[in-house]
Amino acid sequence: MYTIFNCTDHKTRLEHFYDWIDYYHSELEKALGNYGIKANYIYSRDQLYADLKRYAKVLFAVSLIVANNLVLNPEEAAKFKESIKKSMEDSEYSDFSPNEEETNMLKKRKVEELVDSFVKFGLL
Repeated sequence: MYTIFNCTDHKTRLEHFYDWIDYYHSELEKALGNYGIKANYIYSRDQLYADLKRYAKVLFAVSLIVANNLVLNPEEAAKFKESIKKSMEDSEYSDFSPNEEETNMLKKRKVEELVDSFVKFGLL
């Protein structure tokens, strides 16, 4: 779920979300099958979907936090890295806040797409 929601865009998720979840479960079936275990007895697709829904709110919160750092331009990323390094060395809070309009628009779009995806898949 982390990879799906933080490393893809809304359009791609709309096209492939259920394929990815089914692929995950089929790979689980193959892996357990190597030991003569049936996946449906251990972790059924229904349970997988129930767990996706159960943990979606936590993942949504994490995705919102992470989205703030996923859309930095290279210059901002370098500043962010330096601010983290400095705060670790000095044991002080570093106030990093990018101000570029383009970056702020990308963040806004990322957050809107996250909301749209979570709602579309019935996770919120």
